[in-house]
Amino acid sequence: MVSEHGQQHSSSDTELAVRHLVVGNAYCIAKSFDDATGNCWHNAGLLYFCGSEFDAAKQWLTLSFCEEDMPVTLSFVVDHLKQQQVLQQLPDYLVPAMFPSDTLTQQLAPLWQLLADGSGKTLPVAEFSQLGSMIPDTQLLFTEAFQQDELASIAARFAPFLYHAQYLPLLTTYYDQLLVIGYGASNANQIAYFDLDFGLCPLNCDLPQLLQQLQD
Repeated sequence: MVSEHGQQHSSSDTELAVRHLVVGNAYCIAKSFDDATGNCWHNAGLLYFCGSEFDAAKQWLTLSFCEEDMPVTLSFVVDHLKQQQVLQQLPDYLVPAMFPSDTLTQQLAPLWQLLADGSGKTLPVAEFSQLGSMIPDTQLLFTEAFQQDELASIAARFAPFLYHAQYLPLLTTYYDQLLVIGYGASNANQIAYFDLDFGLCPLNCDLPQLLQQLQD
């Protein structure tokens, strides 16, 4: 079997495509793609890599993962042009999962304590001019703080929207409106708002300032 460019791919070609994947490490989907079975992968939880298998006769590459103890299989026909393009850029599609550092989790402890009683905390939108011009809400009721043991999984779910911007979800409302915190060199500890309708909006405040706003 030959590709659309008249070239048959070998196992060494596919090994090159998956060279960034390490067995036992966790990954997440940061860009959506279609696999060989017609499934469109928009996002997923933490995907622990189990290995790969290449069928040279069928030009079929199978990547095996485990998500919450359930097997997940991603398949690619490597002589298909669009899937070749995905494989050539696979490190942009399947990225290492983000696990919060010990320093960050220590900084988040006061936030978890603040929402521990389950009553929720209100954030007045008028305090943030850019956000006020972006969303119709006048206040946001945050009902849940993502706990330490679920931060990596939540980050994986929102990776297509937040991974490359280097933001980690912290709080959510009943309507999946999020407050997120930056962890990159240029946005470390900076707070932003995110939802699927309006996107990302920096609030120009850091974590201590957010805590003060939620306590007032």
